[in-house]
Amino acid sequence: AGTTQQTAVSSGWCLVGVGSCGAPPPPPPPPSGGAIVVNGGFEGSESPWVRSGTGAFYTANGSTPHGGTGYTYFGTANSRTGQSYQQVTIPSGASTAQLTFWLSVTSSETRTTVQYDRLFVEVRNTSGTLLQTLATFSNLNRSTSGVYVQRGAYNLLAFRGQTIRLQFRGTTDSILPTTFRVDDVAVQ
Repeated sequence: AGTTQQTAVSSGWCLVGVGSCGAPPPPPPPPSGGAIVVNGGFEGSESPWVRSGTGAFYTANGSTPHGGTGYTYFGTANSRTGQSYQQVTIPSGASTAQLTFWLSVTSSETRTTVQYDRLFVEVRNTSGTLLQTLATFSNLNRSTSGVYVQRGAYNLLAFRGQTIRLQFRGTTDSILPTTFRVDDVAVQ
């Protein structure tokens, strides 16, 4: 009783509905100070993300999410610009603050050497002034619809003790659109 083997056998029987199941292990504690990014999976709504422009969209029940059902996306048509941001505070005592997110890029562009449509990952101050561009993606990053690639980690420690906007901003040119889907945004 109480050995690793006994626990494994009991767990196996529990999974197929035989015997009693012990209490599940307690969940891990939340990060100190709470989550830095809220609703990074865009589940149920896009709140507290703030979206604007003709080229930024949100879906609660999309056909190609990374996880869950919601995500935000940019582009989809020609001559579009749009952005979505969330205001976050990087704790002054943070020892790590790494931005990661999952990105899926689909494009009708046929050339493989020119960036026509772009997604910018930006840090802005609370007034909207650009402080740093963390990354730029384009139609050249395209893949199969629904295939996501984790992007990052982008170091945000330079913004310790500050409230900033984490912003995704998409632009498309006048010919052959690109769609940038963003999901599961986190800062750890």
